[in-house]
Amino acid sequence: MFMDEKADTIKDFSLLGIKTELILKLKKENVKMAVATANDRALYEPCLKRLGIYDFFDTIEDVEKV
Repeated sequence: MFMDEKADTIKDFSLLGIKTELILKLKKENVKMAVATANDRALYEPCLKRLGIYDFFDTIEDVEKV
């Protein structure tokens, strides 16, 4: 059910190089996903939330964690 609800909130961001169909498929198949970024949380968190994909990742590793 979570996936069906989230699928409605995700937009097509293929122009940004984000393959939303792949993210949905992997999450449905319970594949663990992560984000690694050199940005601070204050920069990446709002972006991922605005794109509607923040909750799809099991972990997010940023510059402050390494």
